[in-house]
Amino acid sequence: PLRPKLAVSSARSLPLTVVRARSLKPEALPLLQRLAEQCRLLEDLPAAEELYEQLLSKLPAPTVRERLAQLYMKEKRYPEAIAVYRQLIRMKPDLDSFVLCLAWALKDNGEVEEAVAQFEKLFQKELARRVFTGFAFDELVRLFRETKQHDRLVEVCERAVAVQSKDLALLYTMG
Repeated sequence: PLRPKLAVSSARSLPLTVVRARSLKPEALPLLQRLAEQCRLLEDLPAAEELYEQLLSKLPAPTVRERLAQLYMKEKRYPEAIAVYRQLIRMKPDLDSFVLCLAWALKDNGEVEEAVAQFEKLFQKELARRVFTGFAFDELVRLFRETKQHDRLVEVCERAVAVQSKDLALLYTMG
C-alpha cells in the first residue's frame, strides 16, 4: 500500500505523463483507476478529477462517471455533477441512487422545483412497489417544510400513510 505522502506526490506527477500519452494501453487502465481512487480518498481532488476524466475517454463505465460526479459535488460544482448524474441515469435508468444524487445536486444548486420533481419520481416508485425507504419522502417533507408549502406537505404525508397504513413509526411521526 502507498503511504499518503508517496501517493500524493505520485498522483501529482503521474497524470502529466499518462495524460500526455496519446494512447493509453488497456493494461494501464486498472492502475490509473486505482490511482484516481487513491487521489480521491486522499482528497487530492484536482489530480483525481484529471485521472477520472482520462479514464472516461477510454473506459466509459458508470463507476468512473459516478466518482467524477461525487468529486464535483464535493467541490460544489453542482452544474457539472448534475450533467454527469443525468448521463448516469441515461446509462442505468433503473438505479434509483443516481436519481437521488441528481435530486440532491439540483437542490444544492438552487433548482428546488426540479429537485422536488426528481424526489417525486423516487417517491412514486416506492409507493408503487410498496417498498418505502423514506429517502425521497424525507426530502420532500423537508423541502415542503422549508418552503412553507403546507398543502404539498399534507398531500405527500397522506400518500405515504395510504400505502404504509400499518407502519407504526411513520404514523407516530405524523401524529
